Parts: sequence; structure tokens; C-alpha cells
Amino acid sequence: MFTITTNALTHKLLLFYNHLQRKERETIGRVTPQMLEKYASTRRLHTLLNDKDPLGYIIANDTSRHPARTIYPGDMRIYIACIDYDARRHLHGTMLVDHIAELARLSQLQRIGLWCAEGIPAHDFWTSIGFTPGRTREGGQKRNRTHVEYTRAVDFPH
Repeated sequence: MFTITTNALTHKLLLFYNHLQRKERETIGRVTPQMLEKYASTRRLHTLLNDKDPLGYIIANDTSRHPARTIYPGDMRIYIACIDYDARRHLHGTMLVDHIAELARLSQLQRIGLWCAEGIPAHDFWTSIGFTPGRTREGGQKRNRTHVEYTRAVDFPH
């Protein structure tokens, strides 16, 4: 049975996040254990579980606490999304994004948005679930990749 948790970190979850970050180090940013604790304690870390086994996670803004404190008013922002690679990666990612969309809808937000580095497989995923690429910005100094902003309406039909 699939569930999504926003509870405090367990040792097992922390090991899972670190494992995924090492495995996907070329496509996602590193989040320290201290920041993962902070995101978990402020309900911004959303983890998909199959029974008790973690499959992936999304870090998003917490609109319930400070909906007006954002440079993207009206948006639920995804900061990091990472799904463990297997044959159901698309399904699991979609489940997490649907969860974020429901949170955004309950907070009366209009869009979901994120920045994604160019040249990684995630671009196909975001467009396949209704996100539209838009403006671009220069990436960080380490990898020097351009980032593309993807947005989608909260009430995107399936």
C-alpha cells in the first residue's frame, strides 16, 4: 500500500535520502542531514512509501505556514524531487506530484512550479505530466548548466 509521509526523519529514511543523493548526484542538489531534519519538521519533505519502504521524495514550500512569503506568489514550488530508479519511476513520481498538487489546491494556489537543470532525464517526466517549460536562468558554478522553469496548473486534468 502506498502512503506519503511528512513525519519526522527516521534513521531508515535518512539512509534512503543519502543513498538517493549519492546515486543521483549529477541531477539533484545535495541536502545535508540537518536541512532534511528542518524540512521534515516544517512539513516540506514528502516521502512516498510502499508499506514502510521509501520510494522517493519531494521537498516543496510549506504554504500552510507562510503562504505570502514567496517570490512566486500563487505557486507551490518544488525544490527537489527524486525517485528511486525502477520500472515504476514515472508512476511513483506522478503520485508524489499529485500529492503536492492536492496540498496546493487546499491552500488555494493556482500553479506548481520548479526549476530543472537542462540535459537530464527529468525534463521528459515533467512534460509528460503536464508541466510546461518556460523561462531559463543560468545554473550554478559547479556544473554550469542552464535551468528551465516548469509550471503547471494545480487542477491539471489526468
